[in-house]
Amino acid sequence: MPEQPATGLVARPVPEAIATRAIRRPADPVVPYQFGVFDRAGEPVDFARLRREWPRSKTINPTGVAETPIERRAGTFIYGGVLINQYGHFLLESLARCWAWRTRTTEPVVFHCERPELLPWQAEALRAFGLDRSDIVFVTRCIAFERLVVPQPGYVISSFFHTEHMRALAVTPYEPLGGRKLWISRSRLGEGALGTFENERELEALLQERGWTLLHPQELSFTDQIRSFAGAVRLAGIEGSALHSIVHVQDFRGTVGIVPRTPAGRLNSRNYDLIAKTKGLRQHIYPGPIAQVSGPGAFGRLAIGDVPGCVRFLDEL
Repeated sequence: MPEQPATGLVARPVPEAIATRAIRRPADPVVPYQFGVFDRAGEPVDFARLRREWPRSKTINPTGVAETPIERRAGTFIYGGVLINQYGHFLLESLARCWAWRTRTTEPVVFHCERPELLPWQAEALRAFGLDRSDIVFVTRCIAFERLVVPQPGYVISSFFHTEHMRALAVTPYEPLGGRKLWISRSRLGEGALGTFENERELEALLQERGWTLLHPQELSFTDQIRSFAGAVRLAGIEGSALHSIVHVQDFRGTVGIVPRTPAGRLNSRNYDLIAKTKGLRQHIYPGPIAQVSGPGAFGRLAIGDVPGCVRFLDEL
């Protein structure tokens, strides 16, 4: 894992910048977008690219080439990145430059997107960082900007989480409620959900007997999710994007437990360890048996091999 840079995050002012529209590339599940920001010489601006670094590979979105702009905007703007509709990737990647635009004055924020709209939870999340829909320029066609400030992303999948960005993301103070133990449930995700456990409800029933509260994050507003996380002294769940909400809690001092979504007993993603290391979390991974019931690995149907043992592990965190 790379070391933190000795200096803070930086932003590059780009005069006469051109932002091309985002094109979805469904054949590429790793970085399924083509978009770019170009300087006046037609060269892609590196800070504007979407990077993802996996254990065995590094990927970056293709930019295409600079196009003739259809629209021109005068003034100074801040580049926000690309709007992604999947919850975890939105938190980690779409908000990766919020360290720069959280403290802006009046500059609009520019986002690449497929459609010029926000899902309700995205709009609520952006408002938590002081950004309303009226503050956003959606790039759905090629636009030229008189001056576009392009911040360095404060988070790169699996590899980089800057402490300056960590502080910017943490909008809710940690305020534990007694001895509250919170289980982040996936049992109501419904048909078609990836990475579910066939005996999670059995696990949940035993946890409730021991005083745990079940949280179904998809049924709550963004704000209520974060407040719930901020009130827990023990926080646990099956590996999944909802657990990334902890990045929005300031100085979380509880314990975190994660049940991995692989029979090998290790996490499918390195983001959890990266977040835990940067935030100084006391995080523990359930080491017991996980069985593959059907489907491909972490995205299939799984089962906890020893439910009572898993309950004891979580309750002793």
